[in-house]
Amino acid sequence: MEKRRIMIVDDDKNILESLSRVLRDPSYELMLCDSAMDAWNIITHEEKPIDILISDNKMPEVDGVDLLVAVRKKYPNTIRIMLTGHSNLADAQAAINHGEVYKFLTKPCDPEDLKLIVKHALAHRDLWTENRRLLDKVKEQEQVLANLEEEHPGITTITKDESGSIVINETRYYESFDEFMKRYFKK
Repeated sequence: MEKRRIMIVDDDKNILESLSRVLRDPSYELMLCDSAMDAWNIITHEEKPIDILISDNKMPEVDGVDLLVAVRKKYPNTIRIMLTGHSNLADAQAAINHGEVYKFLTKPCDPEDLKLIVKHALAHRDLWTENRRLLDKVKEQEQVLANLEEEHPGITTITKDESGSIVINETRYYESFDEFMKRYFKK
């Protein structure tokens, strides 16, 4: 099974080391960045997508909300989590409204809570991905049905009798009943 890719962004190297210890797991590939710019450069140059981005907010040059907003716009399938020690209502609103974060956490965060949040975030991402796949499949099937209906008008129409049973009239596609019988009951 392919490792899940988790990026942690914080300008405090001690926090990065601490979070990497908390989230150390053989099924995760952890990437640590000490600035939003470094994170953005890695994200935009990677072939494989990042599953989860956990970012601090108050960082030099570019703050976490701006990073989360940029990632949401270009990589909407990446789950975004803000973990910050400088919590205020304006940052929380910006992260939620513009970065569409999955969770907004304050430091210090309980290690077990963080592990559980990451686990749930990955499950959420898997469900969302499967939902998108199924919706694409339904659209594809709808197009097949539309093409069939265009080629064979009435083929997608369902006729029911008084009891609600579906009436199958296979002979309507053949010139005669005899042609139908010859096709299916060859002598």
